[in-house]
Amino acid sequence: MKTLEITTKSRGTLKVEIPSNVDDWQLYHGVKGASQAASALTAALTRAMKAMLKDGSLCADRAVCDIVCPVCSKFASQGASDSEPIHTAEHYLRTFVRQLRGDDSF
Repeated sequence: MKTLEITTKSRGTLKVEIPSNVDDWQLYHGVKGASQAASALTAALTRAMKAMLKDGSLCADRAVCDIVCPVCSKFASQGASDSEPIHTAEHYLRTFVRQLRGDDSF
């Protein structure tokens, strides 16, 4: 896991834990490019969070489809297009939305 600090207008700086390695993303172990896939997914998740801040109407599901899924497709042979990495991205984006709203009950 990696801690990402994101500054918001309404909540100040939020510290958000995000997946960052092969295990966190539940990618295939021992497959060439798996670490690169994990890094690319982490970068895509970060971009999705920042896009959601910039465009308040962008929902978590749309951010996954538009920003994370293209990366999943690119790294399909490393397991990125399986359901686990996609659900992982959805989970962390929804958690991020709850943090933005001030719902710290997660």
